[in-house]
Amino acid sequence: MTTDIINKIRKNVVFIITITLIMNCKAPKTKYYSISEALKYPNNVIELDLSNKKISSLPETFGKFKNLIELNLDFNDLEDLPKSFGNLKKIKKLSFHSNEFTYIPSVVFELTNLETLSFSENKLTHLPKNIRTLKRLKRLYLHFNELSIIDESIGELTNLIELKLYANKIKKLPESFGNLTKLTELSLHMNLLESLPNSIGNLTKIKSLYLRKNMLKTLPESFGNFINLRDLNIEKNKLKYLPNSFGNLKALYTLNLNENDIEELPNSFGNLENLYKLEITNNKLTKLPESFGMLKLLEKFDLASNQIQKIDDSFWDLKNIRDLYLDNNELNFLSNAINKSTNLRELSIFGNYITKMPDSIINLYNLEKIMTDKNQFNQDETLRINTILPSCEIDD
Repeated sequence: MTTDIINKIRKNVVFIITITLIMNCKAPKTKYYSISEALKYPNNVIELDLSNKKISSLPETFGKFKNLIELNLDFNDLEDLPKSFGNLKKIKKLSFHSNEFTYIPSVVFELTNLETLSFSENKLTHLPKNIRTLKRLKRLYLHFNELSIIDESIGELTNLIELKLYANKIKKLPESFGNLTKLTELSLHMNLLESLPNSIGNLTKIKSLYLRKNMLKTLPESFGNFINLRDLNIEKNKLKYLPNSFGNLKALYTLNLNENDIEELPNSFGNLENLYKLEITNNKLTKLPESFGMLKLLEKFDLASNQIQKIDDSFWDLKNIRDLYLDNNELNFLSNAINKSTNLRELSIFGNYITKMPDSIINLYNLEKIMTDKNQFNQDETLRINTILPSCEIDD
C-alpha cells in the first residue's frame, strides 16, 4: 500500500471521527422548568417556565440567571421578589399573571431591557412613577387588577405598542397618555372612565380600541384622528351622540355601539367607507342619517331595540348587506326599494308594526331566513309571505 493511499485513508478516518463527534455533541440546554435544575447550569438558562408551581417565594440565588431572557411565573402565589431579582439585566419578557402582588416590587424597575411585562390578574392598586424607567417596554399587561389611578409617568413609555388596562377601577387617564404614539392596541374596557383626555387623539397608529363597559358620556373631537383604527368597541357606556369628526375613521372595519343612549348619528357617519360590521342595538335612534347608504361595504348591521320609524329608500343602496336586524323598533312599513339589497341573506323585523311586506321582496333571491313575528300581519299576509318566499325559512 503506497504512502499516498495510507494518507488518504487517515484523512477519511479523521473526517469520519470528527463528523461523528459533532453529531454526538448536543447543544447545551437553554430552557428549564424548575429552579433546582436551572441552578445547576445558571449561565445556560435563557428561558425559564415556572408557571403553575404554587411558588410563594423565590430564593436569593435566583439572581444567578444573568443570561435569562424570558421568565414565566404565571399562576403562582408570589407577593414579593428577592433583591437579587434585579440582577436579571438581560431579561426581555417577564410574566406574573395570576399571582398575589398588591404592588410592583421596586427590583422590577431595574430591569431596563424589558420589552414585555405582565402583572395581570393580581391585586395592584396603583401604578408607581418608577414605571418610567422601563422605556423599552413594548407590551404592558395590567388587566384584572384594582388600579384606580394611572400616573402621568406612563406617558414616558413611548415604545409601547400594546397596553391592556381593562377590568380595573380607573376613573381618569392623564394627559400624558397622548405621548404613547406607537400604540396599536389599547384595552380600557370594564373601568369607570367618564371621559377621555383630548390628547388621546395623538394615538394615530391605534388599530384596535376597546372602551366597552365604562361610563363615557362624550368622546373628544380629537377622536377623529384615529385614521388607522379598524376595530372599535364602545358598548355599554352613556354616550348620547358621537363627535362630528367620527366620520374621519375611514379605516374602521367593525364598530360596536350597543347599549348607549345615542339619539342621532352624525351625517359624517356615511364616510366610514370600510365599515363591514355595525352593531348599535339598545339606543334611542329615531332615524338614520341620509349618508348611511354610502356604507357600501357594510355586510352585517344590527339596529335592534331603537325607536326607528322609517327606513329611507337610500338605505337600500347597501347592496352588500347580508345580515340585517331591525327588531323591536317602530317600523310600520318597508319600502319596495328593499329589492336593491340583492345580497340580503338574513332579515329580522321581529317586534315592529308592519302590516304588509313589500311585493319586491320576491326579488331577494339570496334571502335564506326572515323573522317576522310580533308584527301586524293578518292571516292572509302571513300566507302570502310564505307563498312568495318558498325557499326561505320564515319565523313567524
